[in-house]
Amino acid sequence: MGRRARGQLPQMRHHKRSGTARVRVDGREIQLGRWGSPQAQQRYFKIIADLIRRQDLGVDVAPPPVDLDPSEPSGHPVGLEPATFTPADGDGHHQSPAQGITIAQMCAAYLADVDKKYVQPDGRPTSTVGNVKMALRALGPYGNFPAAGFGPRLLRKVQEDLVQQEGRRKGPDGRRLPKFRKTINRTISGICRVFKWAVSMELVAAPVYQALVTVEPLRKQRTTAPELPEVEAVPDADIEKTLPHLPEIVADMVRVHRLLGCRPSEICALRPSDVDRSRDIWAYRPQKHKNEWREQKRRISIGPKAQAILARYLDRPPTRPCFVPAESEAKRNAMRRKGRQSPMTPSHRERRRNRRRKFDPDKPYTDDTYRRAIHRACKKAGVQVWSPNQLRHAAAEEAREKLSLDAAQARLGHKHAKVTEVYAKRQEDRADDVARMLG
Repeated sequence: MGRRARGQLPQMRHHKRSGTARVRVDGREIQLGRWGSPQAQQRYFKIIADLIRRQDLGVDVAPPPVDLDPSEPSGHPVGLEPATFTPADGDGHHQSPAQGITIAQMCAAYLADVDKKYVQPDGRPTSTVGNVKMALRALGPYGNFPAAGFGPRLLRKVQEDLVQQEGRRKGPDGRRLPKFRKTINRTISGICRVFKWAVSMELVAAPVYQALVTVEPLRKQRTTAPELPEVEAVPDADIEKTLPHLPEIVADMVRVHRLLGCRPSEICALRPSDVDRSRDIWAYRPQKHKNEWREQKRRISIGPKAQAILARYLDRPPTRPCFVPAESEAKRNAMRRKGRQSPMTPSHRERRRNRRRKFDPDKPYTDDTYRRAIHRACKKAGVQVWSPNQLRHAAAEEAREKLSLDAAQARLGHKHAKVTEVYAKRQEDRADDVARMLG
């Protein structure tokens, strides 16, 4: 059985020989009962709720968790009727909350559904799962509160608490910075999405969700929450200073990335089979991309400069990634051996490689490993640390400055020009030229 991705919840599985439902937690197989029975589903949700609490997701789970019976045509929780809405009092609490599930039980059921739905083709969870967990952490103090009694005033209380909390980013002095305004708005939107899902499952009444969406997001300069710093294009001078401190393969990745203006995940997943070389301008069609779930097609044009760099990475098996950390590490070790001044010891010369070590030689670079390599090189070069996504901004601004906004939109592959303006900002030099001619 393969390992679960980090942060992914264990799934209930059907043991066909015995006809029972099982779940694997902490290396142990736990029998839940007859497959499809309400008792098995109830035990599964109890285990999931306990696991959430142990993983410190901030959800205060109170047993017994919700028991969803798949045999019920209405989809109601077993033993519970659809929630009924009651008006809220002056404090934002419902005067007589309906007898239903708690917020912690609702979160456990929602997270189990998200864990199965938002999964990439390779089994890794998407970024949506992280946003969901961020919303569940904010709901933690209200875990034992009835879901039907959570009103707009409580949601504004959560919003105010988030403004006072510290985020994950650290400042120059090493202290954690407050949560940014857009991060708080995304968290509040995620909480509303949890209740929207609960309405669709008939766990709470629709007016509960309709009341929550009336809470306005935080506005710029109308709150003490700081603004998220904008992503700027990395100067070409900083790129040139960083390249000598990068491994050869990563340096070529940066050069190609700067010319193509694609997303970091797309340059990491580049394979020879994805590149059509039948024309003078090559076409790179990623196997998967960000907007694939929207049924949008993705095509990246590769010009002569990028072709000259990519040519030596396309002479490998069609489905093998072009940029592999194992190949980069092998080149680095070869250079270290070549530059070795002292002779190897007999024990070092006779040392054998550990064959039992689990290592995939065809595993490509990921967004994280690609970014960490660049950050290390920036510190060695003494330049301001920049990230791979800033190469995409640089490519967009170059296309807009030298050609037009439409050219930048085509280079980035955006469907709407409004999105491109986030990457390719208006050049102040052009405004100065207009003022000089017409003003």
